[in-house]
Order: sequence, then C-alpha cells, then structure tokens
Amino acid sequence: MTLLLVGTLVLAIGAATAFIATTALDQDVDHVLEQSAAAEIQRLGGELPSATGDEGDERPPEASDTFFLVLDPNGTLVSNPSSILRQGLPDATAVAAARANGRDLRTVTDATVPIRLLTLPIGNAAHPAGWLEAGFVLTLHEVQSRTLILAVALVGLVGLAGAALVTLFVTGRALVPIRAAFATERRFVADASHEIRTPAAIIRASAEVLEREGLVAEEGRPLVADIVAESDRLGGLVDDLLALAASERGALIIERRPIDLAEVARDTVRRAGPLAAERGIALLGPPDDGTVLPVMGDANRLVQLLLVLVD
Repeated sequence: MTLLLVGTLVLAIGAATAFIATTALDQDVDHVLEQSAAAEIQRLGGELPSATGDEGDERPPEASDTFFLVLDPNGTLVSNPSSILRQGLPDATAVAAARANGRDLRTVTDATVPIRLLTLPIGNAAHPAGWLEAGFVLTLHEVQSRTLILAVALVGLVGLAGAALVTLFVTGRALVPIRAAFATERRFVADASHEIRTPAAIIRASAEVLEREGLVAEEGRPLVADIVAESDRLGGLVDDLLALAASERGALIIERRPIDLAEVARDTVRRAGPLAAERGIALLGPPDDGTVLPVMGDANRLVQLLLVLVD
C-alpha cells in the first residue's frame, strides 16, 4: 500500500510537470506569434501592399519559421513576403472565423507540417482592408515537447524505482520486529495450549472415574458433572487456541465435505447447553424433523466458530 501511494504521487507529479511545461511552451509560441503579427500589421500601416516584388522563389517552411500571408478582404492571397511554399494556405476557415470573431488562433497542417496560425484584420477591425495570416511552424516545437515529456517520464520512472527500493527497504526493516513479535506470540500460544491440554485431560479423566466408580456422595455428583463439563470447555478453548495459532502460520487445515448445517447447529446447541443453563439462557436449535440444509464445509471448524459466537 505504501509503495502504491508513493508510485501514485510520483506519477501525479510527473504528469503535472509535463503538463505545465508543455503548456508554457505553447504559450511562448502564441506570445511570439502575437508580437510578430502585431509588428507586421504596424509595418503594413493598415493597407494592403501595392506590389509583390519583395517575394522570391517559394521555399519549404523550416522547423521554427515565422511567416506572413497578406490577404484581401475576401481571403485571396495578395502577398507572400516570406516566400513560404504553401500547400493549403491561406486557410479560408480561419479567415471566416476571424471575420466572425475579430481574430482567430488555431493549429493547422500544411501538407505534413504543423503550423500555429493567427489570423488578424488589417486596418479597421469592423471594415478591414484585408487579413494577415501569421504562421509559426511547430516542427521544432513538437520535437521539444516530445523530448520534454520523455525526459519527465524517464525521471519519473527512475524516481519510482528509487522510491520502490527505499519503501521496500524501510518497510522491510520496520516489519522485522513486528514479525518477530508475532512469531513469539504464536509460539507462546501454541506452547501454552499444549501444556494446558494435558492437565485438562487428566482432570476430566479423574472426574469421570470418580463419577463412574461412585467414589463421591450423591450430593457431590453434580459437582463432578460440572468438573467434566468445564474440562470439556477448557479442552475446547485449547483447541481454539491451537487452531488460531495454526491459522496465523497458514497451517490451518480446512476439510471441506458435504455436511448438514442443521445438524451442525443442533450439535452446537447440545455442546453449549450446560454453559447456557448456568447463565439462565435457553438455546434453541433447528427441530430434528428431517430437514436438511446441505453445504460444503468443515463441520468441526463450523462448530468451533459457532461455540465462540454463542459464548
């Protein structure tokens, strides 16, 4: 349980770190894109360029390029000052969203290249002279994000392995005295039970001899019967202690076989009857009318359990 809690904490910290770091990277990209687009709109002075002579041969976008596309009010390309090779730009959907909302920021894919695309009005926002689509190529950004997530995952796994080793070591050392104490307790219970069993058997046998041979006066016979009953009860307690010690060692043997649960209940009532009578309690079991309640179980262990509950 301790290892599970530590592992969950390490994974949660790693996931939170990766999320915060990648979010910060995304925000940096958006901030750079906003500043670059604002500078380009200021350079245009609210008007569309009259000529496109500043454009050269179009080239594929590089890993972290920032580029601009100048569009007319209808979204048609007017100028490509960065000379970026386009396969899907300008983005008509982004222009429509900017026309409805005043601006638009989204991530698009030009061929296989991911691009963060910001669309802003040129000039008056209500009646723009055109549109500026500013793009930031995310190829390097995605590599950085994957590298960051991988690094956090590796650090988390190393931390988890270290936490597991420390937890197992500390827990193991902490459990040594506890295991020793439990072992000592089990040995004491087993030894004491064996030592008590012999005197209890001798007392019962002696009482039976006194009763059978008529060696006590008539008025003393109930006392002898009580001695026999209490000896039986003491023997039962010894058996319970031995069973408890065996169960803690994992050595308790359960013999499962078909039994009649009604007969188990009647047997429990007969064995607990003298103890109940002493306390003025009447025990009632199922009637012996032939009713059978078949189950799979260990009759002796069930009687032991029921005697403990009744007692």
